[in-house]
Amino acid sequence: DIQALVSSSSYTGSLTFTLSTKNAYGTTKTSSQKSVAVDLRVAPTASSITAVTGTYSIKGQEYFVINRRELQLSWTAAVDQNTGSSAGITYSVQVSVNNGAWSTEISDLTSPAYTYAPRSISSAQNIKFRIMAKTSYNMTSYSEASNTYTLHYYNPPVMSDLIVDRDVDKYALTWKCSKDSSLSNI
Repeated sequence: DIQALVSSSSYTGSLTFTLSTKNAYGTTKTSSQKSVAVDLRVAPTASSITAVTGTYSIKGQEYFVINRRELQLSWTAAVDQNTGSSAGITYSVQVSVNNGAWSTEISDLTSPAYTYAPRSISSAQNIKFRIMAKTSYNMTSYSEASNTYTLHYYNPPVMSDLIVDRDVDKYALTWKCSKDSSLSNI
């Protein structure tokens, strides 16, 4: 039974058939072999990004501040359509910065979550994520791209060059205050 042979299979290769017939007089005739190339591998279902979290509160507003806090990504598990299971599926997290080409951040994850670690940037960046799911037999699917998130950097204001001018009956203080942030309203 060919259906039983190939159901829930990721077989790729060829199947060889030989047809034998027998007429009413008992004469048997056998055909030459015929091979048919088959590829029963199927891409897994596509994952879907369910959450991107990790905002940082500055003056009561929430921002993605990548030099201060990691981002947490989570997505739905892909399913191997040949086995009906998520077992054996690995994931890659891909990023696109400022609408550039997709690049792989990390590969071979076995669970549908990833921590995007804090990093140093020198200007605000718009970033999108997508997930590549891969079966054990190297068939892949891609999630839709996430929303675009703006990653900021923020370093609290720093006071420097403090000068104290003293007189007999008064003091004068001067200093420099500098900020280093992609958040203009801070």
